Formats: sequence, C-alpha cells, structure tokens
Amino acid sequence: MMHFLLLSCEQATLLTEQKMAAGSLSIYRGWQLKFHLKICAACRRFVAQSAAIESVFQKKLTSEETSGEDGGGIHISEEARKRILNGLRGLEF
Repeated sequence: MMHFLLLSCEQATLLTEQKMAAGSLSIYRGWQLKFHLKICAACRRFVAQSAAIESVFQKKLTSEETSGEDGGGIHISEEARKRILNGLRGLEF
C-alpha cells in the first residue's frame, strides 16, 4: 500500500489549516491531503466547515470596512485586525 501517503486525521487537520493560511501546500503534502480527504468523510466535513467559517469571517470584516459598521462598539486598529486574522489562520487543532 502507499503508506507514504497516509495521514492521521490530526495531520490532515494541520495541513488543512496550513493550506488555508498559506494558500497552498507543497506537491507532496497536497497529494497526502487529497488522498486522506478521499477516504475520510470527517476530515472532508472539517475542510468544508473551516472554509465556511473563514468565508463568513472575511465577509464580516469586509462589510464592516466598507459600510463603516463599528463591529458592535469594538474599535481596533487595522494592524490589530491583521494580527487577529493571522493568529486565527495559524491556530493548530
């Protein structure tokens, strides 16, 4: 069997988060993740849920920036907002 392609769900989760944060993975890591996702329904759900959360978060930030909403009374600098986004993208599960 192609044991070099096998990942645990924990490893697949980390690669998913890295891919979301960086935008891509190495060819080898990308193939490992694709192979794992083909055989693991739980990780496919995790990928879909993570993408949905990221999308909602990005839309919320964009709408607040363009509409002038104050985020419920919370005012943070653009630098702080970027640090928060980068921190969320770097979370390990």
